[in-house]
Amino acid sequence: MTRPRMKIPLLLLACLLAPLTATEFSLLDKTVVQCDELIMLKEAPRTLITAKSEKSAKTYKWSEIDMGSLPANLRDEFEAFKKEQLAKRIIIKNDKWIHRDEMLLDDDARYRYKHPLAKVGDSILEFNNTTDVVVTIGVRSGDLGYEMHIEAGKKKGYQVPNGTVTYIMAQESPDGTNLMVQKSKPVELKHMHYEVTIVTSDKIPPGELGTIPIPQEYQVKP
Repeated sequence: MTRPRMKIPLLLLACLLAPLTATEFSLLDKTVVQCDELIMLKEAPRTLITAKSEKSAKTYKWSEIDMGSLPANLRDEFEAFKKEQLAKRIIIKNDKWIHRDEMLLDDDARYRYKHPLAKVGDSILEFNNTTDVVVTIGVRSGDLGYEMHIEAGKKKGYQVPNGTVTYIMAQESPDGTNLMVQKSKPVELKHMHYEVTIVTSDKIPPGELGTIPIPQEYQVKP
């Protein structure tokens, strides 16, 4: 007696014969990565993508990936997240999220420093931001320094070593195209609690202000 043949639907047959690899993308060095699953870690671009296969998982940095080769849904997801971050003045540099204004201040040759300044010591440098915008502070002692940003209406301070320091205050211009920068005169600290009140740039004499242009891709229009 002959057994009847089972008919396999063409769609099911195509699925059975399809390769296990579900997707692929490219690195900037032209390497093609094939995997079963892509997981995006937007908050930590140092390991932006995890490519998982049946027996392995590997992570890739944002700076390694040809973003145009990613699936459209992942690209859209990441671009939307970048836009949300930029609204908070947070951008990517060296595969890390950092505050845009801190990066611009540190990148400017007039304000750059060589080594981190220890946030410990016998004096306290405190800033009171009375404006309605985030203000970025650069603290400098010789070729040592650091940046910090202070939210509108907030106070922030750090311990600093005794000695001579200068501080730089940067706030975004009303049209969003520049940082308005004021640099203090040197201050001698010795077992002191030194307080600084930050006011809006329009209350500072123009001669005391410098500017740092904000690149167009980092601008947030009012």
